[in-house]
Amino acid sequence: MKTIHISGKEYWRKWLWFGVVAVISMAGCDKKPVGVEIIQNVTFPNPPTYLRAVVGDGQVRIMWDVLQPDSVKMYYIYRSESTPDKPVKLDSTTQRVYVDTLVQNGLTYYYQISVVNQEGFESVKSAPISAQPSVFAIAIENGAEFTSSRVVNIVVNAPSNAALVMLGNDSLFTSSSWEAVNNRMSWTLTAGDGLKTVFAKFRFRNGVESEPPVRDTIILDTQAVIRSVRENTNGQPKRAGEIIHFEVDAGEPDGIATISIIGGPQKLRLYDNGTNGDKTPQDGVYELDYLIPDEIDVYKAGLVASFLDRVGNRANDAFAETQITILKPPEPVTMFEPILAADGTTALRLSWTLSPDRHDFANYSIYKSKQPNVTDSTGTLVGIINNRTTTDFVVQGLEPGTTYYFRVYVTDLTGLKSASNIVVGTTTTDDPPRAVTVFEPLLAGKDNVQLTWTQSVDSDFSSYRVFRSTQPGVSLSSKLRSIILRQTQTAFTDSGFVAGQTYYYRVFVFDINGYSTGSNEVSITIPQDTPPEAVELAKPVVIDSTRLRLSWSQNNDDDFAYYALYRSTSSPVDTTVAPVVILSGDRRRTEYTDLSLTPRQTYYYRVFVVDKSGLRTGSNEVSGKPQ
Repeated sequence: MKTIHISGKEYWRKWLWFGVVAVISMAGCDKKPVGVEIIQNVTFPNPPTYLRAVVGDGQVRIMWDVLQPDSVKMYYIYRSESTPDKPVKLDSTTQRVYVDTLVQNGLTYYYQISVVNQEGFESVKSAPISAQPSVFAIAIENGAEFTSSRVVNIVVNAPSNAALVMLGNDSLFTSSSWEAVNNRMSWTLTAGDGLKTVFAKFRFRNGVESEPPVRDTIILDTQAVIRSVRENTNGQPKRAGEIIHFEVDAGEPDGIATISIIGGPQKLRLYDNGTNGDKTPQDGVYELDYLIPDEIDVYKAGLVASFLDRVGNRANDAFAETQITILKPPEPVTMFEPILAADGTTALRLSWTLSPDRHDFANYSIYKSKQPNVTDSTGTLVGIINNRTTTDFVVQGLEPGTTYYFRVYVTDLTGLKSASNIVVGTTTTDDPPRAVTVFEPLLAGKDNVQLTWTQSVDSDFSSYRVFRSTQPGVSLSSKLRSIILRQTQTAFTDSGFVAGQTYYYRVFVFDINGYSTGSNEVSITIPQDTPPEAVELAKPVVIDSTRLRLSWSQNNDDDFAYYALYRSTSSPVDTTVAPVVILSGDRRRTEYTDLSLTPRQTYYYRVFVVDKSGLRTGSNEVSGKPQ
């Protein structure tokens, strides 16, 4: 006999058929044994079907189907480790899903499910299903916070027996498909900058999938922009030692913002960390309190900003709507000692160095006084010059025999000014020095003229001053060529001429009081440069089948530079190509052997003489044929 356990009792069973009536036959006995209950009309449930599992970190979820769910009272969960042949009852549930959290990642577990019906009868166990809980993870760009590209690398962490992975831009895996697992996979993020999430789930070779989907996030940043560029001068001029506040709104932190003042400082670094004038750290607005140094001087200068964001995107440069003026007093000029103008009794010529302030120069203001400490408030304004390149001025209407003090102020467009040194000049009252006599100028080479004159015999001699003009009537307002301080030096060599131009000279003698007397006026005409004299080319001498010897007469021009030999296979000789040879330096070298010629070919030659000015003259044309 065999007993079965139902609802906590044991029953005696001799024959038992599923789904039929059990017939009990007790031969020779009309009573049943004590404690034995005969069971009739027993139906056992069918086991569950379509077992499936999903795995995750430290958990396995089992799901199944049944044929008649209304007849089910509960389900028994059986589990075994490593092999499926020794299942142990683990738990029971009334649901068609069971989550096992008493598992260890990396181990394989086998699950079987049985059905218990409302009468308490248990079905046979289902076929086993295996599952291995594991840690699943993905990392976008190795865990980076930002990326500038929609196409990213996905690092996959899954067990070695995971066969497939599905990536998606949403948790529903819309439009995604399974693909083979690789440690590093490529994925395209959705369009548009901002926070992006990538989801992943895995499938093992036995069909078990991972759950829930793992994810990772990254911020997509594909462009940088500059929203605005501002500064706080409001168009008002600033000076050294004052502060200008710059602000560049880029809309994102952790980048590099710089500001450049056109014509001034370049690439000034702005901050978004709460320092150096930044009001709010990490708000994407980069700021700087800029302390103006002494050397800056700009007028209505533009302001341009640059920005490089945290992932390397470079924004288009942006300009501020306002302009910046940083004032710096102009550099003072240096005045030279005044010289007498005209007869020196009522006029003095002043001169000074050129102002270096190109962009904001306004004028030179000239002041005079009979007192040593002349200023723009104590002196008398005698002239204003608006041209920066004009650096001399004749002060007229002075008193004879009087000492004057002079100073020049440089004023810029903003009204700032700087004072020069003070110079002293005295008008004449006595007789001027005696004049010297200038001899006829001599032409020394093509670009030199030598002047000589008699020596001054005045005891109060100060200097000779040589003046030149291209018009007759040389005066102290003509071009000054030289100041000679030695009384015994009575010669001067001038240069810098235009051929064919006539030049006029006078030598003025100055005494120690600034009086001067001019010499007689002399002139010289610079001759025009003429081409060199041509040479005579002799008929070539045949040396052999590939060589001809050329010879010509010698050129004797003073400015000889070189001979240039030209050759052609037809007449006339083509002189637009490079010469066969250039013979420079020695005019006495008047022959040349032409090599590597073609036998029985007629060749035509000309020799050109070239002078140092580049002028040239060609010889006669000759021909020869190597035999």
